[in-house]
Amino acid sequence: MTVFLQIFIYAILTLVHIKMKKLKLYSSIVTALIMCVYFCACKNEKEKVSTSHSFVEIKKEEKDALQVQVESQEQVLETEVLFPSFNSIKEVDIEAQKMDVLQYKKEDSLNASLHIMSDLYFIGFAPASKIALLSSQEKDGTGYRSITLYIQDLVTDEVLWALAKTSEDNEDYYKKDGAKEFIQNNAEEIDNTLKTYGIKIMTPLYAPLPYEKGDIYLEASANIAPHANLEEIRPIIDYSIIAQNQKGQKKTIATQKDVYAYNVYVCGYIKSPYEERIALVLATESFGFEGSDMEYSILGCDAINGFN
Repeated sequence: MTVFLQIFIYAILTLVHIKMKKLKLYSSIVTALIMCVYFCACKNEKEKVSTSHSFVEIKKEEKDALQVQVESQEQVLETEVLFPSFNSIKEVDIEAQKMDVLQYKKEDSLNASLHIMSDLYFIGFAPASKIALLSSQEKDGTGYRSITLYIQDLVTDEVLWALAKTSEDNEDYYKKDGAKEFIQNNAEEIDNTLKTYGIKIMTPLYAPLPYEKGDIYLEASANIAPHANLEEIRPIIDYSIIAQNQKGQKKTIATQKDVYAYNVYVCGYIKSPYEERIALVLATESFGFEGSDMEYSILGCDAINGFN
């Protein structure tokens, strides 16, 4: 109730007392009625204030819910901007998906006699820790090229599905744009399989190690144990891939024994947009008739858990 309304009621009350001075009984009745009106008005005013507060609280809850929705949408939009997606493998410029795997390795750390005949193309991720890639490799000394599109589990590193063709199946696969021919010729089967595994085709974001995001830090390296002199034509090695976090804690991601190779390099990573898990990109240097060759592979790694 406003101050002016209170003054108005008290003024009426005073006038009534003056006018009805001789009628005390009636004056008392009128006074009682006026006081009732006054208290009712005060009660209504309090109810209005209470209702107003309730309305504000509802609005605040709606605003908070809306903010959560907006933040969620912004996160989705951010993912779509960083990782533009495609509805079909036919829409993809496959050459744009090719990764320059060795771009982050210093030249002096690589064998000078390397003869690169392998290409690795990123296809997409699935929320359930899966990745799809395409590998194109010229088989040294055989005269043909092998192209394989495969889906790998980034938790177990198991290859769940693969479609492999060679230039013996189609001579166009041996051409420079053989991967494009492979995609066009097998698009329907590839699309159906990617859909089955929940793979979303997206643009790659290949980056150098270490992986850093807020308090998360991950570096990885290969420990090599040769069986014999690496100058042998086909040396054999054992190797382990070790990850380390910002606290210096380590974990062994994978161990391989009796591998025909000179060396193994951890070259970079691709980050899943769905979880704190990265796909480490490895290059295995092996014997080739025209110089050492590289074979590329992927190794899944949880960026947070498993360190000790």
